[in-house]
Amino acid sequence: MTLEVPLWLQSWEFWSYASIPIGCALIGWITNWIAIKMTFAPLEFVGIPPFLGWQGVIPRNANRIASKAVDMITTKLISTEEVFSRIDPHMIAEEIEPVLENITEQVVEEIIAAQSPTLWEMMPAALKEEICAQVKNECPALIERIYKDYRDNIDDFFDLRGLVLRNFTGPNIKLLNEMFQKCGEAEFKFIIWSGLVIGFIMGLVQATIWYFFSAWWLLPVVGVVVGFFTNWLAIKMIFRPLYPKKFLFVTYQGLFLKRQDIVSQRYADLVANKILMPSKIIDTMISGQRADDFVELIQRHVKRAIDSK
Repeated sequence: MTLEVPLWLQSWEFWSYASIPIGCALIGWITNWIAIKMTFAPLEFVGIPPFLGWQGVIPRNANRIASKAVDMITTKLISTEEVFSRIDPHMIAEEIEPVLENITEQVVEEIIAAQSPTLWEMMPAALKEEICAQVKNECPALIERIYKDYRDNIDDFFDLRGLVLRNFTGPNIKLLNEMFQKCGEAEFKFIIWSGLVIGFIMGLVQATIWYFFSAWWLLPVVGVVVGFFTNWLAIKMIFRPLYPKKFLFVTYQGLFLKRQDIVSQRYADLVANKILMPSKIIDTMISGQRADDFVELIQRHVKRAIDSK
């Protein structure tokens, strides 16, 4: 027994029309896939700068995007006081103590020399060591006072914006990519596969038009329209509507907004575990843009301790 293929399936005309929605679906899928890839890669400019080549949209605009992310984090999500409260005072003490020991002798010399330029030079080495040792013995009490002074004037000493910005730009640009990829993983997949579906639907429309009007320029023009429209519609469906809306028996909401609990959790995990880490916060205190102010604060407290001697 043999199966007979219907004549319409053997028709070249049928397959020529059937290829249109299939081609549009492939165009929608490929263009969306390429668009997502070009958003993140390459990290560095590839080609002949400034125009003959490409760099990922996010890496190329890292400073601007990171600045917006920083402003959101530092003005709407968390305060400097909250960040600093994550730090164990004992960790800060361990970091401050070596700094104290390194500058004590220098500060002692400066203070005594200011009162009497020749006194420090004439002073016996044993006496110099005794004075420095007395100050160093007060390190625990000094550290406590320094910590309190720093905490009470945190906005003057701690550069939270600089901390977050440094972790999103320069050699850390991969972290900015990672933030978008983790938080928007489902949305990027939706954009890619929606291109296939929307492209196929638009291809059916195009095949119908082609049946009645078969101009040579119609296919390439519609191909451009399909590529643009599938991206535009997919992005709209991700962010709109903001709140759930019901149409007949279907309740719908922007995909990204619908996943806000998961997205918020992933974003919070990334910020907490890769940016606002205690080690990075302490490093910002010791070597950040306002580190000189912190060292000056330590020097003031050392000078007071020396004055009391």
